[in-house]
Amino acid sequence: MLLAAPMLYAAMIPTADAVSDTATVAVTATFTAPPCTVDIDGTDSKTVSLGVLHLGTQAIAPFNLNITCSYSRTSSVFAEVVTGVVNAATPAAVNMVNDSDPGNTGSPVLLTLSTVDKPAGILYGIDGATDSARQFCSGEDSRICTVTPTTTVNIGTKPGNVAAAIRFTMVNP
Repeated sequence: MLLAAPMLYAAMIPTADAVSDTATVAVTATFTAPPCTVDIDGTDSKTVSLGVLHLGTQAIAPFNLNITCSYSRTSSVFAEVVTGVVNAATPAAVNMVNDSDPGNTGSPVLLTLSTVDKPAGILYGIDGATDSARQFCSGEDSRICTVTPTTTVNIGTKPGNVAAAIRFTMVNP
């Protein structure tokens, strides 16, 4: 009787030495914070009527700058004169443009905008983004800033329609 003997075969396969490698991958992204929005009195209107002006200085009904932010981050507002000229003697006042006196040869109508944090009037300028003295209405969230226009009409001002355009810009100092 023959005995069956199991046979075991083994194959010798050459093995490779274990190898490891690392790589550093740079991952970049850009986060753009959602901007705050600014509106006047809760509307899309970009015009505030000052009504009929009279000789002397008069405060006009205030309007609200509504600032709506979807994130919490410190921000402020600054103002630039688009139509009109900053008054040389009073930097918080704007010489309004008079349609019957385009060169402002007469006494210009002065416009001053004041807020709770700038009761003497806001200062205008394109450097408001970096000059904290020109910033107003600071806060970290949505807020309402009341702006009070004051006009000064002196003797010598020619009658006519007057206008000024002010750009309000948000800045994150």
